[in-house]
Amino acid sequence: MSKPYLAILFFLHALGLLYYSRSTSRLLFASPFLKVFGGIALIWMNLVHTSQILSLFGSLGSPVAYFLTSIGLHWCYLHLFTWLCRDTPPSPAPESPEFWREIKTNLLSIGLLLAFAAVATGALLIAVSVLNNNWDTLAYRFPRVLFYLSSGALVHPGQGIDPRLLNYPYNASLIYLFLAQYEWTGVAWNFVSLTIWMIATAGVFYFPLSLGASGRSAVFSAVLFATAPIVLCLANSGNDELIAGTPGLLAVIFLGQWFHFRHIACLIFFMILLAISAGTKLHIVFLLPVLLLAALVCFIASRRELATGCKESLRGHTPHLAVGLLLSLPLAGGLQILSLRAN
Repeated sequence: MSKPYLAILFFLHALGLLYYSRSTSRLLFASPFLKVFGGIALIWMNLVHTSQILSLFGSLGSPVAYFLTSIGLHWCYLHLFTWLCRDTPPSPAPESPEFWREIKTNLLSIGLLLAFAAVATGALLIAVSVLNNNWDTLAYRFPRVLFYLSSGALVHPGQGIDPRLLNYPYNASLIYLFLAQYEWTGVAWNFVSLTIWMIATAGVFYFPLSLGASGRSAVFSAVLFATAPIVLCLANSGNDELIAGTPGLLAVIFLGQWFHFRHIACLIFFMILLAISAGTKLHIVFLLPVLLLAALVCFIASRRELATGCKESLRGHTPHLAVGLLLSLPLAGGLQILSLRAN
């Protein structure tokens, strides 16, 4: 780190993001899991919006501007959601408060958690010991971050080069940019994939709980997912399949909460997380037919209940939906705007 003040700025920035995201999530959700997932969505959204705003002024390479803009945005998010949900209590927690006791008294669950802890320790040791050597990551995922910083904007670095450097969604790259902005490089970048792997595991753990399943089934699902060979590889490889899929999983969780409790904040966070996922990897294009088919089947199966419930729960929430769209569209469509400018 060539400038000592960058380390101080980095830790202040990280603490500011954690403080404001926690303060905002506490207003909206009662479940500790949803508070964490909501905070993750807010931080990721903040990093993308900050980079897009600074890119307009060619100031993306300035750590001070990056810090001030990001913290200012998070302050705005807090007051925006405070105003939007001023008359609405937090969304209730769907999970049973007894699930921890059930897990602690079940030998199989304890054994699975110990096995997961051993695997997670191994993944952590790899992350701190080995520089990333995944070819695709080194060819276009990491270089884009440095191109953006050196140019001061989210612009194409050239013409006639690897198209993945040009025409690939950048929401994942902007997480690495947060680290690179303060000159954290080397093995520090491995912690992006490792952290996403842990968040995805927490999401898989919570998903059955939110549907009323037992704590044992949640543990089994999470450990089975986290230790699947291909998923475990993604914990350290730098590949973006898991980075793109995790916000999609969290989006489904928030959508389920909206169907259950009709809390408007859950619908807004569903929109935000789905947009983050769409702006992370182009695989969303291949998933769209499946998603549309699933939506059609659900609509046909319970169209009367859905129509009545949606009409009642969305009545009077036009400003909330407008804010959700305003926050989400740049997350999903930033690359398209960049490509149109370049063309």
